[in-house]
Amino acid sequence: MFHWTSGTPQADGSRLSYEEAVNDFDVEKFANMVEETGAGYVLFTIGHAESYCPAPLESWERIHPGLTTQRDLIEEMANALNERDIRLVCYINGPLAFEYPKRVEITPELVQNFVANFKEILPELGMRYKDKIAGYWVDTMILKIPFDEFFHAAKVGNK
Repeated sequence: MFHWTSGTPQADGSRLSYEEAVNDFDVEKFANMVEETGAGYVLFTIGHAESYCPAPLESWERIHPGLTTQRDLIEEMANALNERDIRLVCYINGPLAFEYPKRVEITPELVQNFVANFKEILPELGMRYKDKIAGYWVDTMILKIPFDEFFHAAKVGNK
């Protein structure tokens, strides 16, 4: 698991903007490093803490304007890993429903917003990447959500 977020510093301790960090991400070096470990899959964070996404997803941009990137790091990473018989699992967190790090009361409206956001994002991920993504780790499942709706949204484009 790689918990790579908007707050992740560079090797020298400096910080780049999220867009710059995505642009500087060396996919081949990363994929080679993972391959050396013998791993069969990678769990990689997209959208944790601050709700940045390392890809130009339209649904994500509608929900979180300005927090997507031009480079599609998800596709490049999936392609590089799949060439090495390593599967990519995308970790997606709950701030897609609220502003991090603001503490919020779990209300029916918040849960409804959370579900609506994921029902837009998961089908776009599925249609865009098809079987390049092996699955999703959806965090913040402390919310009482309609599992069937999530299940069906997560299966679009890749059963």
